[in-house]
Amino acid sequence: MKKIILCCLLLSTILAANAGKSYFSKFSGPYLGQKPTGTDSLSGQSTTGVPLMLTYVANMGVMVSSGDFKVLIDGLFDKPSQYYRVPSPDTLKAVMKGEAPFDGIDLVLFTHKHSDHFDAALAVRYMEARPEPILVAPSDAVEAMRKAAYDWSRIEPRLVPIDLKVGKNVKREVACIPLTVVRT
Repeated sequence: MKKIILCCLLLSTILAANAGKSYFSKFSGPYLGQKPTGTDSLSGQSTTGVPLMLTYVANMGVMVSSGDFKVLIDGLFDKPSQYYRVPSPDTLKAVMKGEAPFDGIDLVLFTHKHSDHFDAALAVRYMEARPEPILVAPSDAVEAMRKAAYDWSRIEPRLVPIDLKVGKNVKREVACIPLTVVRT
């Protein structure tokens, strides 16, 4: 099955006791490769004083925020399973209504269209209800959204489908946020 990994951040494991609450005030893990501009060479943390905040949604879903930017990654799904945790009703309600801390989301990213990361109908409802965010996803996920949408023309201009061959990557800037998209 087709898998695209949107490498905005390396998120290996997120442990949080309660969905919707952030227990990670700063990214303290090592960076990979060349030292990122504007970071402390030892910690990889921002020297600008703007912390990176991670808010756990469920499973691999997380909201990343820093300064004025908020990015929701793999956080719109609701099909229960014994294999993964889905967002709690309160968390899902806050996301869908744009309530704190999920207010002002600039960018929605989906890494792939598996049901533990993405639900097409829920993504369509979110984009219809929230006119601000731009959504970046693999082209097959965007196509699933098109099929689920009642009025496709309402959300289509804010969707960025990505179609890459295995081993390829592309750099894009979306919503003033630089992205490197890698197909694995």
